[in-house]
Amino acid sequence: MICRTLTLAAAATVLATSLAGSAFAAPMDDSDYCQLLSRLYRIYARSGQIDVGAANAMHDCDTGKAGAAIPVLEKVLTDNRVKIPPR
Repeated sequence: MICRTLTLAAAATVLATSLAGSAFAAPMDDSDYCQLLSRLYRIYARSGQIDVGAANAMHDCDTGKAGAAIPVLEKVLTDNRVKIPPR
């Protein structure tokens, strides 16, 4: 469990860094942040059962409904003790 938590934290950091570019980059827009959360959830869910709400939220991210999807993905991730990356 500790190893999985560390792996997820590292993945979140790498994903956030790759999307943001640098500490001085402009904040991510909703679409980019939603995609980041979707990738993070996919990493988390590899070894477990998929949450239907998260699956629907990831679909919403892909279809331009990031505003509705972000809170769902944030809740699913935080409920599972996955650290949410900064925007």
